[in-house]
Parts: sequence; C-alpha cells; structure tokens
Amino acid sequence: MKRILHLIEDLGRGGAERRLLLDLTYMDRAAFQHLVCTLYAQDDLKGEVASLKIPILWLGMKNFSEWPKGMVRLFQVVKKYQVDLIHTQLFGADVMGRVVGRLSRVPVVSTIQASVYESGIPSFRSPARRWLDEWTGRLCNHKFIAVSHFVKQSVQQRLKYDARKIVVIPNSVDLDHFYPNGNKMELRRQLGWSHEDILLICVGKLNPPKGQHYLIQALPAVIRNYPRVKLLMIGKGPSEKELISLAEQLGLRDKVFFMGVRNDVKELLELSDFFVFPSLSEGMPVALLEAMAMKKPCVASDIPPTREVIEDKKTGLLVAPRSSEAIAEAVLELLHVPERAEVLASRGRDFVVEKFNAKRSAQLLETLYQDLLEER
Repeated sequence: MKRILHLIEDLGRGGAERRLLLDLTYMDRAAFQHLVCTLYAQDDLKGEVASLKIPILWLGMKNFSEWPKGMVRLFQVVKKYQVDLIHTQLFGADVMGRVVGRLSRVPVVSTIQASVYESGIPSFRSPARRWLDEWTGRLCNHKFIAVSHFVKQSVQQRLKYDARKIVVIPNSVDLDHFYPNGNKMELRRQLGWSHEDILLICVGKLNPPKGQHYLIQALPAVIRNYPRVKLLMIGKGPSEKELISLAEQLGLRDKVFFMGVRNDVKELLELSDFFVFPSLSEGMPVALLEAMAMKKPCVASDIPPTREVIEDKKTGLLVAPRSSEAIAEAVLELLHVPERAEVLASRGRDFVVEKFNAKRSAQLLETLYQDLLEER
C-alpha cells in the first residue's frame, strides 16, 4: 500500500487544517496509508485526526528559524516510513517538504490555499519568502492543488508555476455535518437570545484582509431601521482589540459579540439569521461555503474567489469591497424582503451541495495521487 505523508505547519483550526481533516475523513483509507506530520505543536484538531486512526508526528520545531533541525527530522521520517508521496500545505511545510522530497526522490504535491502575492493585497511574507516559495515550487513540485480557479491564475502569474502542473480541487463542505436542523430557537434560548433578535454572523480570523471593520461600520445604518440587530463575530486574530475599540466608539458594544474561536460554528450558524462576509482576500472561502450549506442568506464582498461561490442576486448578494454603505444596503434589502432572503438561501445550499461536496473533493484528490504515483 502506498504511503502518503501529509506535511502541514500545525493542526490549528484554520482553513488548510480543516481541509486536511476533511480529505482524510473521506478518502478511501484502504487505497492509501496516511501519515500526518506537523512542524509546530498547536494541535486543536489532533484529537479529530487521531480518531481516524492516522498516526501524527511532530518535528519538534518552535518557529521557522529551526528549519535545519526540522529538515533533518523530516528526512528521517520520509526514510523510516518509506513515504511514497509528500503532500504539503502552508508555506513552512511547503518549503521543507519540497526540499526533502527532492533530496529523497519522493514526489511532492502542494495545496495552495490563498493568493497572498496579489498586488494591492497586504502580504505577510518577505521578498525572501516569496523567492523561496517560487523556486522550491518550480524546482521540486510534481503537482500543485489550487483551491479555486482564481488561486490557480494567481500563482501562474505571480510565481510562474507551470499551468500544466496545477489542478483545481476546491475547498469543500462536510455536508454530513453542515445542514440545517430547524432547532434555531432552542439554541437561541440556551445562549440567551430571544426570537425577536436579528442575528448577523461573521466567521473568520480577525485580521485586516478579512475586512471586519467595514461590517462593524455598517451596523449603525442597519440598527437605525432594525434595533434588534446583533452581530456575532467568530474568530480571533491581531485585529481583535482594534475591532472591539471600533465597536465601542460607534456605541455598539452591546450589539457586537466577540466570541473567539469556537468548535460549535455549525450551531452558531443554525441560530443566526444572516451571514456577512466582508473579506478582501481569499483563496476559496470555507466559512462562506459552510454558511450557504446551512441555508443562510449570505452577503459577501465582490472579489474573484467569492464569485466562484455566489452568483449575485441568485445564490446570495455580492457587494463592493471596502464599502460599509454597500454592506448596510444589502443587509437591509434582505431584512426588508424576507421572502427573497429565503429564496437566495435555498439556492445557495443547492449550489454548495452540487459543487462543493467534501466527498467529491476527496475522490478527486485520490485520483491525483494515483495518477502521480503511476507516473513514477
């Protein structure tokens, strides 16, 4: 049986980590033997991966400055477990896995989650990191998996990756988990909200590219018309203090609830009325897909990745990026015409079921592995 080593920075609750868990859940484990290896120790999803009876290893790194030690340990792992293919996710794991794969003569696949090198989008990577990403990918990778067509176009242009090596396998949703139960009011009662409250929800890391401050700035205009509106902010990140301060400045501290990282996102989506996604930079927005799967009317920034998910005025509403006024107008439109909101929500779920099923994505990944191993 062929052995696949899944190398990732850690097992936190980010999009890449959840994508890995979904793939491992739905791939045929009789076809491949899987092994997960992390650079760092954060292990929020460790229990869920371990429940699949998949071994988890840690390279003992505290930060990327320890890459020489990590590289040696990764090389030892590849040899000890006789790995047939390395699948990497996230920058540190990409670079290390590619180099070790090249030295070990083991094929490497990398999943690319975001278009971080787009001009005009804040980048968290230095020129040296971009250079490493470009050249290790071009010299070492056998295949790349882009999570959207936009990401594929971006890495072709920005990193000069060979288009023939890039396969689009979109991020997806576990439809066995994300589906509406109809117990919205019971969940509200448990958490202290009444049936009269109108709950907006936004899920994502609290950082500038997610655009949450535009959403908070949109609230006063909404609340003037609908005083029972409240906003649930799910996630943590470097912008948290700034966003809390903004809510206080706007007199919204009792209207905006910062709820941190949660393991009950499905339940929070269930009890909410609308999902708002003001992000400015995405690869393929999993949080948006999950909200649509939960049959929530969605308002999202009109950026290329969200256009692959939402058809404006048919499966949701797209609004101009960086525009609090546009967000407020779209939310008010849905509140004014609830029948339209219900139609958009129903069509949105149907679209996700058809195009973004986790089982389908796992099957596509298995086929990629098989084809690549057969070419060796």
